[in-house]
Amino acid sequence: MKIKCTLWIMSMFFVSTILLSCSEDDQAEACRDTEISMKINGELHTYHNSGTGIDMIWGTGGHELTLWFDRDGSASENMILKMRYKKTGHNVIDALMLDRFDANHTGGYNLINDNLETYVKINRPTCFYATFSGKFIADGEEMTVTDGIISVTYDEPFSE
Repeated sequence: MKIKCTLWIMSMFFVSTILLSCSEDDQAEACRDTEISMKINGELHTYHNSGTGIDMIWGTGGHELTLWFDRDGSASENMILKMRYKKTGHNVIDALMLDRFDANHTGGYNLINDNLETYVKINRPTCFYATFSGKFIADGEEMTVTDGIISVTYDEPFSE
């Protein structure tokens, strides 16, 4: 009986050691290829990553992530994402600003509202991945966003 108990304790110790030795990075999802796109009322809009940055949020000890995107390499249509650096989860994006997305809508619009769902899956020094969909209002007109993806692998990782 004593041998069985000792073997059981040793096996539990062994299994626990293996499970605890895995770090969070070992289990983290891999970065994805850079892709920024969405459909607005069924029309596909694709973007290019035109800049990344993190800024200190004074008095909080935290940092704000900013990503800039432009459509087809031009500045005529652009999008800016702002949120807490390293934060993940549902509806954690603070601002997703869209400028001049067609000839009839030439202003700046914040897509973040109660009718737009976002999910940030990856937000780390090497890459970012989020999905979004829902509705926003542009000049009094309701717009439907589907298949929104922001996937960016940074040229240079952010230093920690």
